[in-house]
Order: sequence, then C-alpha cells, then structure tokens
Amino acid sequence: MESMKEGVKRMRGPGRMLAAVLLICAVFALSSCMDKTAEEVSLTPEELQDFQELLNSADNRNCLTCCYEEPEQISVSEIFYSRFDLGEPVSEEEIRKLGWEETLDSVKFPVERMNEYLTGKFGITLDQVQRKIRLEYLPEYQAYYLNVGDTNLVMAECVSGTRTADIVKILYNTGNGDGLWEISLKEKDGGFLILANVSCSALHNRDYVEQVLAQKDKLLHGEGIHYDFYFSPESGELIYAVDKPTNAVPARTLYFEKGECIAISMEGENEWQEARGAFCSTNGLYIGPTQEYYGDIGRSILEEFEMAKGSF
Repeated sequence: MESMKEGVKRMRGPGRMLAAVLLICAVFALSSCMDKTAEEVSLTPEELQDFQELLNSADNRNCLTCCYEEPEQISVSEIFYSRFDLGEPVSEEEIRKLGWEETLDSVKFPVERMNEYLTGKFGITLDQVQRKIRLEYLPEYQAYYLNVGDTNLVMAECVSGTRTADIVKILYNTGNGDGLWEISLKEKDGGFLILANVSCSALHNRDYVEQVLAQKDKLLHGEGIHYDFYFSPESGELIYAVDKPTNAVPARTLYFEKGECIAISMEGENEWQEARGAFCSTNGLYIGPTQEYYGDIGRSILEEFEMAKGSF
C-alpha cells in the first residue's frame, strides 16, 4: 500500500507537466482557430460589384458625401442634403416662420424620422453627433428644414475590398478628383452599419496640418498683396498662407506640402473638424469639395508667393 502511495506521488510531477503541455497546445490551437476566423479575405469581383450597387443605392449614396472616422463625426447636413424622400412638405406657416422669400427644393425633416434613419444606418441618434447641424430648425415643430436648388450626389466606383470577421472595408473613388476613399461596414441583422468613411488623403492632411500648427512659431512671415505667407526658414518653402479678409470672403488658411495646396480651413469654431480634406463646409460655405480644387487655388497663391519673396 505504501509503495502504491509513493508511486502515485512520483506520478504527480510528470502528470502535472503533461497537463500543462496539453493546456498550452490547446491554447495555441484555439489561438490558431481564432486567427483563421479573423483572417482578412479579399472580396471577389462579384462581391465588389454587389457592394458597389449597395453603396450607390438611393438609400446609401448620401452617406458617402462626408468624411468621418466614426459615426459621431458625420455631417448631418450633408447626409440629409439630397434625401427629400426622408422628409415631408413644408407648410406655408413654416415657410413664414423660417423667413424664406423663395422656395426651391424645400423639405422638412422631423427629428424622429431623422433619428430612425441614423439609427438604422449608423447606430446613433442626433444627440450623439459631434458636428454642428447646418440645417434650419424650428423647435415648436421638432424638425429641421432645407431649401436648396442643387444636389451633393456622389457615386462610388469600388476598387478593392476586404472582409475580416464581420467587418468589410472597401476602397473606392468618386471620379471627382479627390482620390481614394475607404468605407467600413459592420454586418448586423442581415444588413450593414456604416462605421467610417474616410478620404485616404484626409488623414495624412490632418496630421500634416497638426504638425504645421505645432511649429508655426518657428516659421518666417512675409506679406503679399492678397495673402500673409508663412514659410520654412531652412528651405524657403511655403507652408501656409492666410487670406487678407474682405467683406465678401472670410479669411481662409491654405496649407501647402511640397509645393501643393492640400487643405483649406476657414475662420470659425472647430475649423479643422470642418476641413477634413474633402466635401466639407464651414459657416455654410464650401471650402473645397475636391483635391483638384485645392490644387487650382494653390497655384495662383504659389505664384504670388514667389513674386513677393524677394521683398520679405
């Protein structure tokens, strides 16, 4: 009996080690399974075509009109700008209270209906949106109003895409000269929630602008006819220019990288949040719907800078 006890005791050490080894193997196996589950898989051409049709549908293409890294950063004004089907007619009494002298394409968006749409598309409500809603509002009607004569239509041409677990990311362009965009979708209840829609250049531009603002005290200043110029003391390269304000145009700040204007912001609250490199406006004014627009504006400013440099 005693020898049996000793035998059991002797077995405990190796037994424990064997159990530990088996446990480690199980963990690695589980980890391997998890990695396979989360493996990034490229979308097939057929899937990409399906997603292109989904994004360009009347119910989704308006969600491509602004740049946001998370749903709370959406521009409600842009997303509802062309969604008259989500609204209802504006009454004569409401027109009078809004002070409209002329009605174009006018629509009323009840808050309840807006929240239903935002919850279904983004999983949020108006109260969670961070950016200012640039639509007219009548509190007694609990509704926002729009009166415009144009559209902000955007159509996507999908280039590539990946799926990781329940997240789909798609690269697309719009043909507007604003480069590639990436939209992120999360599968839910047989459909999708939109997580983000980002201009691939906008993130770089934002980081660059933040670097410029951090070092602006080290830049040299020169004054031109139409702009104040700020340039590198080492290379003489133009870093940013500021409009001399007029009665007609609020002062803009135009940022340059390697001789090209890449971003424009305007005076006003939270100006960089309103200037993300694409399809953004501030104080109701568009500040550059495409990168080509920035480039065109920037060329004339660079010419004035080069002409004025000798007098600084």
